[in-house]
Amino acid sequence: MRTLENTLLVLRSESNGSDYVSINPKTKKPYTDLKNAFGTACRLAGIRDLHWHDLRHTFGTRLAEAGCSEATIASLMGHSDPQTTRRYTHATDRAKRAAVEAVRVLRENVCHKSATTAKRLPKWQP
Repeated sequence: MRTLENTLLVLRSESNGSDYVSINPKTKKPYTDLKNAFGTACRLAGIRDLHWHDLRHTFGTRLAEAGCSEATIASLMGHSDPQTTRRYTHATDRAKRAAVEAVRVLRENVCHKSATTAKRLPKWQP
């Protein structure tokens, strides 16, 4: 199965030096709105119930999984309000498992012994 990156590289190599991936075969100009083309591509690929806007949620979620800060995600997604960014980032099972594993590893590496073995000095009395 091809990855998106490989597919885009193939399309680029077939574009005859154009800066655009998708060219309208009738007008020979780049498409200005890919929503219809996206719907057609999904239908041809047998993908159901996937919408153009779903890709924004996936992008935001993957950035959060990669450890990007909320400010970075907001900037990349064009959000000025952090609340908007939070609507686009979702906890995934993979991220939750990684968080639990990180706590487990941290717990195993924490020393529960006293910081010093020296005896305590008696309380000072005047």
